[in-house]
Amino acid sequence: DYIIALADRPLGKNASYVRSTQEHWKELLRVEVNKRGLFAVSVALLDLGSIRAEESNLRNWITRRNIRPEDKRDFTAILRLIGLEEKLEEYWRNAHALTSAHLRAGAHIRRLLLTQVAKADLYELERTGTMIFELPETDAGSMTAYRVISISHETQKVPVSRLDEPFNDEGALWHG
Repeated sequence: DYIIALADRPLGKNASYVRSTQEHWKELLRVEVNKRGLFAVSVALLDLGSIRAEESNLRNWITRRNIRPEDKRDFTAILRLIGLEEKLEEYWRNAHALTSAHLRAGAHIRRLLLTQVAKADLYELERTGTMIFELPETDAGSMTAYRVISISHETQKVPVSRLDEPFNDEGALWHG
């Protein structure tokens, strides 16, 4: 939430339009996936020149959490498939502007958070495993930090609904 609000600032009056172009192609791609299925759309994208149109990437590209494919060939194939090839350069430029704005916003939030952490008494974090940091200049409230006790060396399958949720090494949600 912080990133979107901060990313929209440098985009200025174009922020709404840039985001609407992103949502436009994603919605048309979602419609195509709902009609034909992930596998069929992946194959169609590969036939149209995509280089990374695996089902997992396609699933990622249609989410709101993802701005655009990394490679322009994938984006070109998507816009061809959904009938927006004539808007390729404009939509790619908008997606690139959005990516850049999000990266700058993320770096700004990181600096704010590190400043707050540097001056904080971390006893609460050590004691309870969580600590809330108020971030100035964001107009968005606070950010919760979690103490990381260990990192698994094994890859875990996590349902999309559980992303961004802390969990213990047995896979259960962590609640302090």
